[in-house]
Amino acid sequence: MGLFDRLGKFFGGSRGKGNGLSLPEEKGIEISHTRKERHAGFDEEPKGTLTRWRLEAISGPEQAPSKPSTPSGVWPDKASREAETYLKERKGIQIPWHYGDKFGDRFKVIGLRAGGIGAVFFVEDTQFEKRLYAAKTLQHFLHKQYLELPTHQQKNIVDAFLEEVLPWLEMGQHANIVPVHLLKNIIHPTTRRNVPFVFSEFMEKGDLQHLVIEKERLLEETIIIGLQICEGLLHAYKHGLSAHKDLKPDNIMVYKDGIYKVTDFSAGVIGTPGYMAPEQVIAFYKNHGIKIVPYDLPIDQHADQFAIGLIMYDVFKGNPKTEWEKRKDYIGSDPKKFIKEGIREILSDDLPTSLKPVIARCLEPESKDRFHDISELKEELLKVYKKEFKKEYKFNKVEIDDSPIWWFNRGVAFYNIGRYASAEIPFKDALNRYSSIPGTDISQARCLLNLGTVYSDTGQFEKAEKYLKDALNRFSSIPGTDISQARCLLNLGIVYSDTGQFEKAEKYYKDALNRYSSIPGTEIDQAGCLMNLGNVYSDTGQFEKAAKHYKDALNRFFAIPGTDIDQATCLLNLGTVYSDTGQFEKAEKYYKDALNRYS
Repeated sequence: MGLFDRLGKFFGGSRGKGNGLSLPEEKGIEISHTRKERHAGFDEEPKGTLTRWRLEAISGPEQAPSKPSTPSGVWPDKASREAETYLKERKGIQIPWHYGDKFGDRFKVIGLRAGGIGAVFFVEDTQFEKRLYAAKTLQHFLHKQYLELPTHQQKNIVDAFLEEVLPWLEMGQHANIVPVHLLKNIIHPTTRRNVPFVFSEFMEKGDLQHLVIEKERLLEETIIIGLQICEGLLHAYKHGLSAHKDLKPDNIMVYKDGIYKVTDFSAGVIGTPGYMAPEQVIAFYKNHGIKIVPYDLPIDQHADQFAIGLIMYDVFKGNPKTEWEKRKDYIGSDPKKFIKEGIREILSDDLPTSLKPVIARCLEPESKDRFHDISELKEELLKVYKKEFKKEYKFNKVEIDDSPIWWFNRGVAFYNIGRYASAEIPFKDALNRYSSIPGTDISQARCLLNLGTVYSDTGQFEKAEKYLKDALNRFSSIPGTDISQARCLLNLGIVYSDTGQFEKAEKYYKDALNRYSSIPGTEIDQAGCLMNLGNVYSDTGQFEKAAKHYKDALNRFFAIPGTDIDQATCLLNLGTVYSDTGQFEKAEKYYKDALNRYS
């Protein structure tokens, strides 16, 4: 089976399904009560918001992605073409990335899928084993209405998804969970705005919906699927997830024969019609402004049980859709009454006598009448398995990815959502693994740079200085790492600025600026250096120099789309300079301009 045949199976149908999650941009920090400082960053591409630009990406612009075999911009598979058409005609979204396009700093696009609210780009890592990932986002983040919002409003929207992605990230690797590998903002090539993506493992065998459509399954396979969903959920619940809330065949991925993984954990999802428990139905239609009979219960793992019951029924019967999804009686009716009527239809079917009572209990209209928890459901399924097949069921052991790239990506992911301390161990693990692999000098240097950044952000400045200098020395011996060296210099400037060593900070900021000035495409980094130099001069009472550098930075930001917050910060800092020098009319003007930008 060819690559694009496998891609076609990934999410089902012509467009596929799946909900994208999102990651927040990183927060700027204040160096005083009125002034913010710009920092270096982890991506090799410029960002359009006030962020800590510190972490070093695995790859850099010095290494271009490999050339695709199909002409760039032409989708070689029908499913990707149909997904783009769907997004354009049904959702009003112009896709900014096409086949063969560079996607971030080290990926290239090879496929596209779209569902109700999500968009998924299949991307290939151009440097590390040609690994495939599913890069997911919400369609909202690709829509013109979002992309034209002021950057501070965009940031607030993105930040709102922090609590949704964090539990999934913290789950790590488990035999029955699709793991998150990377969280990353990708720069929209037209608007230069951040589009947040969650990079999860690519599952070449597609989702369970394909198996449901193909044919009915045997009883043993049905029970195994139910057991593995329970096992994955138990792991998820241990990491702070109250419920998945959107279990359906589309969100159960086929990893290998006999191994199934749950995906698309999102605390903000209410559910999908056809697999929602009665308590979810009410929440769903409340969200859509439809008044129905009051039925207000918390949505917890009992709702997941309901979906598992329906999934097992669909798997065993081979139904492409449940009766729930075909009928519209949810609206304007009592969900409990409707579910009871629907259950009678399902349970009158020729289900095995051993499995029927388990499914019946999962589908109880009242959540209190279902199993006490997922553990109890799992134990009941284990009993059914043993009774039917005269043996104990043993869960499959799945090989865990212990490669340095897994740990590096995990460190970047934690850093991107502001969990700096949590990023330290993954970066150390990556460094230890790279250190035992010949020819990975540049990767080791990037780990050192990132660790230095983490220590700086957590106030461990001596460690930060040590690691950053070590990284700089290593990069200096590797040709083509000018950007990496500039980032080390800039980050060292930050360390010295934060510790009051302003002469050293000035020196390193100037060195970083000189490096960046010789590298095309680093205008936003140059502006960041100028802003930081302005902060140094302001802190040391050199107000004329401070104003000059802030204005120079401001002019550069004006020329860069998507830098509203950076522009506002420059204006704010200029207001502070004029206030400190008694030029209150000017200070008032710049503060008002900053306020308008922030607003």
